[in-house]
Amino acid sequence: MEVIYCCYAGSHTSVTAAGIHLGLLPTTVRPLPSEILSLPNFDQGSARRLGHVRKLGEDEYGNNVYVAGLGPNRAVTLTALRLVLAGSHVKPDDLCIVDALSCISFWVRLGGFLSRRCGCVWLGRPLCVWGILARYGCFVRLVSEVKAICRT
Repeated sequence: MEVIYCCYAGSHTSVTAAGIHLGLLPTTVRPLPSEILSLPNFDQGSARRLGHVRKLGEDEYGNNVYVAGLGPNRAVTLTALRLVLAGSHVKPDDLCIVDALSCISFWVRLGGFLSRRCGCVWLGRPLCVWGILARYGCFVRLVSEVKAICRT
């Protein structure tokens, strides 16, 4: 199965969810801020990468785990992504596209805007981490639901 965690820029919530899915972050306790900051691709998105699917690894069931940023035109980008995947012979039953924005908080939105859009990484990145930690339980539940689907 191909699991794609999506968010606005593919930099924060999708990377966090994928990190939990791949075992890079714990599921029983909240991680340290340094653990979130050390995730591959965390706070690294750019407008040029919207719509790009990046593989972060393979889970214990052999599922490929990816992240993608959908940008402001989520519906259009998501439709295009599905068309491209269908054209590359990925069966709909072998595809799980997950909206990681369901776990976003105001602080992650603000931090992402400051860091990625305004270049204020020194302020935006810590706000993103703080916001993710505040909603960490939501991420763990989301990934747990996705993994239950991937096992079957």
